Amino acid sequence: MKRTPPWVFVAAVGVQLAALGLCLLAMEWHLHVHDEEEAPDEPAAPAPSEPEPEARREALSPAPAPAVSEIAFAYRPPAPPREPVPAPAHEPAPPPNRDYEPAPVPAPPMAADREEPQLRRPIVRAVESSSAPRFGPPPERVAEEGDAPRFIMEAADATTQIVRGSAGEGSLAFGFYPDGNIRFVDVDGGRYAGKAESARARMREIDGMRAFTVQIGVGSDQRLQATFTGGTHDAETIALEPLVGWSVA
Repeated sequence: MKRTPPWVFVAAVGVQLAALGLCLLAMEWHLHVHDEEEAPDEPAAPAPSEPEPEARREALSPAPAPAVSEIAFAYRPPAPPREPVPAPAHEPAPPPNRDYEPAPVPAPPMAADREEPQLRRPIVRAVESSSAPRFGPPPERVAEEGDAPRFIMEAADATTQIVRGSAGEGSLAFGFYPDGNIRFVDVDGGRYAGKAESARARMREIDGMRAFTVQIGVGSDQRLQATFTGGTHDAETIALEPLVGWSVA
């Protein structure tokens, strides 16, 4: 049997390596061409310029900024002096005339259809200070039958004190008796009776169910007054005029 010489194996290996190298070279060239087609055109790099001399660089370099202290103490030329502006000449004011008196300004005329207002002077009444009681005794006359309601007059005597007041368009009357009893006739004819307790009394209707509380006092005008709580005159204060007596105390 004839053996294959060794150089044949070496030649076969060399041919394979050469083919592999050609394949790699072709692939690299193909990739390089593809990258150049896709990449944008880049400007060519400028040619390096010659270095400038040292003296020229110093001349072109900006001067350093001055320090704050140098700016503060820099010399400033003095400002030129300003010429004084002469003051305007004024004539001296004449001295005041001591003997001159200005004429009074007349008041504006009042309209013909407008009357001059009349000033009201307050009326001051003298108050007599006396130790006597403020309200005097009952008058000497006997009350007539028409002066007070019959309900009040039927139990009245010489010491009974009767007062009258006005409420709306009607009149009402109180009768105060020595034993402390009180009788009252309202504007609608209602009759009430009660007992006084410290200038206050609880009044109840004679022929009905109505009731109220009344307090008898003296107002700021030194007149008798009755303050009602409840009833038809609730929260009302009515002035009273004496008919037979002046005091209810």
